[in-house]
Amino acid sequence: CHRMGEMWVRIIPEIRARMSATQRLLVFDLESNISQCSAFAHEQKLQLGGDPRIVHISICLDASSYRPGKDISFPACLPAAFGDAAVRAVPPARREIFFSFRGSGRRMPLREQILAMHNGTDRVCLDAHPHRSQLQAACEAATGVRVPPQSDDEYVALHARSRFSLCPRGDAVYSFRFVEALSCGAIPVLYGDGWVLPFSELVDYHDFAVVI
Repeated sequence: CHRMGEMWVRIIPEIRARMSATQRLLVFDLESNISQCSAFAHEQKLQLGGDPRIVHISICLDASSYRPGKDISFPACLPAAFGDAAVRAVPPARREIFFSFRGSGRRMPLREQILAMHNGTDRVCLDAHPHRSQLQAACEAATGVRVPPQSDDEYVALHARSRFSLCPRGDAVYSFRFVEALSCGAIPVLYGDGWVLPFSELVDYHDFAVVI
C-alpha cells in the first residue's frame, strides 16, 4: 500500500513535471482488487485530471476511475494449462452441464446463493475452499514459494463440460474465470459491478458472453 501510494503521490508527479507534451507515461499494474490502498491510488490518479500523457493500464480498472480514451483495461492472465482447440471445438449445446461454478463462497452472499443452486447433474456449483487449501499446500511444498496454484485438471474439465460458466465478482471487480471459461469454449456469465471489460471500446462482449 505504501509503495502504491508513493508512486501516485510522489514519483508520478515528479516524472510528469519533466515530461514534454508529446511524451507518455505508461503505468502498468496488476492490482488484484479495489481495496482501501488501491482506492487511494485511484483517487490520486483522478486528481491528475485529464492529463492524456498518463496512461493507466490495469486488469482491475473500476468504472469510477476509468478514463475513456486514456486508460486501458487489460485482460487478466491466461494460464497455459487451460483448454486447447479440441476442447473449444465442442459446441455448448452438446455439453451436459448447463452451468457451473467452482470457487470460494465464504462471506460472499451472491456466491453462497450460487453454491445453493448445485444439483450435481446439470447445475454444478462447488465450494473450492477445502480443495484450494489442499492445492495451495501442495504448491508451496513443491515450489517453496507462497503462490496459489493456477489450475487443476478437474477445474479445467468442469469448464470444458459446461455450456455456461458463472463468473461472479469476488474480492476483485474482474474475474479470472472470464478468460478461463473462454479458453475452454464455455459461455461466460459475468456478474459484477463496475468492472471495465478489456478493450470494451472495440469488443462487443454481448456477442459471446452474458453480461449482468
